[in-house]
Amino acid sequence: MSVRSLSRLALILGGALLALSFFLPLGYHSPGEEFLATVDSLTSAESAGEFVVAGGLLIVIAYSYIWAVLVALAALWNFAGKRRAWTPVHVAVQSIGGLTLMTLCILLLSLHDPWLPAKFQWTGASLPLVMLVPLWAVALLAAPVRREWVVVAVGMFPQVLFQFMLAGVSLSREGQAHGFVIGGIGALLALAGAIGRARMGASLIGK
Repeated sequence: MSVRSLSRLALILGGALLALSFFLPLGYHSPGEEFLATVDSLTSAESAGEFVVAGGLLIVIAYSYIWAVLVALAALWNFAGKRRAWTPVHVAVQSIGGLTLMTLCILLLSLHDPWLPAKFQWTGASLPLVMLVPLWAVALLAAPVRREWVVVAVGMFPQVLFQFMLAGVSLSREGQAHGFVIGGIGALLALAGAIGRARMGASLIGK
């Protein structure tokens, strides 16, 4: 099997595993269950502020998993002349999710809201920008033939860290971590696949 095929398979399988982890662990505080609980909060919101916060949380919970589906679809769709069409989609989903998280955390900090520990609020208010600036830079500056997969690699690297970090937090609280571990493995596979495709693009430039 060629490097191209292996990279594409890694992207498809990795994106699928990361997306699947949205529903894991079954029946035990999976991101999917947290999403549904937030939907209930949205529908029962008693003020505009509660509605906005719940809506923002829905985006923050779901965007990584939605993006994982899009990464897998992009790998399936990656035929000659089509590969660059997905780059704005990758950038848009990552930007919407990251900027929503940053806005929510800044709002919580300004309100001195104790719902989330202050250190996590500060992290959420600053880290998305640290991740998005490189993403925007490579989306603008990377060579067109490799741009999409460089964008995916830059966006996927933090997902690897987050999934395994959440697995560790879950274990420290005597929870079930296998959903996050599966998500981390999926993100790692997708990262490897994106790097493989980007390197192939670089070799094409040199020819």
